[in-house]
Amino acid sequence: MAGGKTDKTLALLETLVRLRSPAGSQAMGLYTVEVKTSDPYPITFVMQGTKLALGLDIFEVPVDFYPLREGDQLVAFPLVGGTGGSNRWAILAKLTSGLVMATMQSADSCKPDRMAVTYNVTKAPDLVLSSGDRVAIAPTWDGSKIAYAVLNKY
Repeated sequence: MAGGKTDKTLALLETLVRLRSPAGSQAMGLYTVEVKTSDPYPITFVMQGTKLALGLDIFEVPVDFYPLREGDQLVAFPLVGGTGGSNRWAILAKLTSGLVMATMQSADSCKPDRMAVTYNVTKAPDLVLSSGDRVAIAPTWDGSKIAYAVLNKY
């Protein structure tokens, strides 16, 4: 247990090994992961074939896949023996991809569809937005955290 978090990686790997045949095979391959909870709550995932809730801390998620919304389906691959000897999972693809639509809550904040959280957004200086406008957003990396930019107004 590091930083007050429980590492469920070993339990997950053992569960996945039991799901595979023949007996004793390793838990390698691609797996479907579903986002069960998202911002503003801690993000949790459940692997297909299990009921074990997993935290974001064991996954390597590319910035392009954000925001992670409840119900999103992702493809994961085990990175056994990762950094510091810990087992981690790489998220390789977002099956529920596409444009992330949002409703503006003010001139510079929006609420993505299927989410309870509001994010501040950046936009082109000449783009005038107001509460209720429908927009498409995309994740960006500002060097220290994920941020969102408005792509287009609809």
